[in-house]
Amino acid sequence: MRIALIQLPADEVEACAGSGIPVERIGQLLDLAAAHHADLAVFPEGYPFIMSSAEGAPVRLEQAKADLEALPAHPVACILGGYVMERDTPRNASFLIHQGHLHEPYFKRVRWQDEQFEPGTALLRWRWDNHQVIPLICADVCVPWNAPDGRTAQMLGEAIALGAGPACPIIVSTFGADLRTPYWTAPLRAWARACNAPVLVAAIAGASCRTFDEGDGERAYGGGGSGMYWVEGGRDYVWPKAADSVDPAMYVLDTDHPQSLRVPLDALAHA
Repeated sequence: MRIALIQLPADEVEACAGSGIPVERIGQLLDLAAAHHADLAVFPEGYPFIMSSAEGAPVRLEQAKADLEALPAHPVACILGGYVMERDTPRNASFLIHQGHLHEPYFKRVRWQDEQFEPGTALLRWRWDNHQVIPLICADVCVPWNAPDGRTAQMLGEAIALGAGPACPIIVSTFGADLRTPYWTAPLRAWARACNAPVLVAAIAGASCRTFDEGDGERAYGGGGSGMYWVEGGRDYVWPKAADSVDPAMYVLDTDHPQSLRVPLDALAHA
């Protein structure tokens, strides 16, 4: 499977707060993915339904579904998501849409710091055409690993039971930071090894306006780090290299015959 990881600038993701779905922009990016023969395009966590305290409550789940189903049908499947309200319950969700068909949403399982949402209770597998993937969101893959409480083993077991493997990659959408430090790379490699599956993570470039507490100060999210982790011949691999994963770009990876391509987003710069 060829997968396009769309590493948008943090400010572009944040600009979606309260402004609706950027239909034209999504179409341009999917066209770019199609031009490079991608089967799936993955957007970062929170795109286009990022939550902003200035904008009040997140969009209703049914409205989010309707908005996504209204996108022009496209041959490239895509993963989008963010913060939604399921009745009176806040969720952090990922959706797969292909040719106008919206699959069951995945709800994030693990909170990051004081993130306000109700965690989901199970992993799921999305299937379309001859493809299948298992989605995760941000802290799902790193927090249980770095603060062990049994959730990592549980979620790994679920992923394996669902069929994670060479033909069923694990997809991680994130709005995180420091993706090429051990805090992230250790669990990403562990997931790839335990499931014998490619693990692909779509992140954000640049620096966010929103911040998180670290030590005695505050830090921005971002900095890039999108890429694919896999194991071959008993060795761990990741592409692209850390230095090449910083800028806004579309990273196209082939999970069957590890090949890669970096496509700058300059020609499609957002307004």
